[in-house]
Amino acid sequence: MEASGRRARGGPCPCGRGASLGACCLPWEEAFQRLVARLVRQAEDPALRAHRAQAAEVFWNADPPRRPPTHGAFGGRLHFLEWLLHEYQPSRGSGPGLARFAEDTSGLTAAEEALLFGLLLSPLRLYEVTEPRAGRGVVLRDVFAGQEQVLGPLALRASFIRGDLLIARLLPVGRLLRPGLSLLLLPGAAREELVAYLRTAYRLAQRGRHVAFEDYLETSTYLYHHFYLLRGRALGGRVEATVRPFAYAPREVFFRSADPVRIRAVLDRQADLEPGPTERDYQWIERSSGCVRASVRLSAEGLRIRADTAEDAAEIRRQVGEWLRGLLDGAPEERASVEAGEREGQVDGEGGAAGYGFVRRMLERWADAPHPALGDRSPRTACGSRRGRGQVEEALASLERELARCKRQGRAWADVGGLRESLGLGPAPGPSSGR
Repeated sequence: MEASGRRARGGPCPCGRGASLGACCLPWEEAFQRLVARLVRQAEDPALRAHRAQAAEVFWNADPPRRPPTHGAFGGRLHFLEWLLHEYQPSRGSGPGLARFAEDTSGLTAAEEALLFGLLLSPLRLYEVTEPRAGRGVVLRDVFAGQEQVLGPLALRASFIRGDLLIARLLPVGRLLRPGLSLLLLPGAAREELVAYLRTAYRLAQRGRHVAFEDYLETSTYLYHHFYLLRGRALGGRVEATVRPFAYAPREVFFRSADPVRIRAVLDRQADLEPGPTERDYQWIERSSGCVRASVRLSAEGLRIRADTAEDAAEIRRQVGEWLRGLLDGAPEERASVEAGEREGQVDGEGGAAGYGFVRRMLERWADAPHPALGDRSPRTACGSRRGRGQVEEALASLERELARCKRQGRAWADVGGLRESLGLGPAPGPSSGR
């Protein structure tokens, strides 16, 4: 009987394209989970240790968690990690940790860089569930802006009902939207109390100049967590992690054997293994999500396993030992995997906000990079048709709005005027001058 993970990969993708999930949006989800594992490793770096305690005082509102940490230096609490990387700045003008990570990290794939770019631009917002869709995600409405969006089902481990409140970042993962590292889930009964709490904090804030309510919320996201600690838990709210809090630590395990024929026969019968790109390769599939957790390569000398985290390496090592009992020679050899694909000629911020160099690089590649929203075509190719030209205009307008918001908040941003010129779209339409 086939495992549920393999059935999920072979089933139709919920984005509605018609392709299988494993060939459509699931590889993007796997890339996002690898990116989060890198962020977890970044958060466990000793350089952040001096700032974590000070950031925790702001985040937990002088009420740090009493339970001991469950994983790593940040305690495995992805909602704190997400806020620490997105919002907390150790000093004025230093930029958030996510922007510094974007500038300093090398070896990311194209999909991971696109997802990191989306994380940099996506704000934390308050949404209300308007329509749950079984197997197709949920429809969310922005409580303050009124805009509706469809959240895909890939990262949703909790069930939602109409009226539930979700506090999360929404970013495109393939053709679907998913929340960021975590989300806050509150019952609909908390809506009026939460809105009153946020507006009261806005009125009491002392600002040197006028700041719009939405911009104030996007720079004061700790208020959502303060409300959760003060009232949300008592009302039945909870925090949901959307990914596993495992640090990126590539591992390779080598099993020696002199009987590859019998080993291949055993591997072909395993429900959790899927054939890889070549006849010697296999992929270990997680049953709950269908994501690839490790790769297995068979050779004449033995079996080589590679995983991105120490936890996955330990689990697949245990399973291989059970599958191939009696076919392996001696103890397995384990070592850290060497990362490849280092980025050369990295562009720094040139005196601008942290992350400016990364944002500029992404905009330089934007016109010629394939986009899932454009049918995996590049914007330059999509501009060849009238419909594609309109889709590129919409994508550019959305990108311009997000970059303008980043500029207002003093974050990394860049002008998209050069993109419009290179694509032959002309200047962006200005605001209407009606009464």
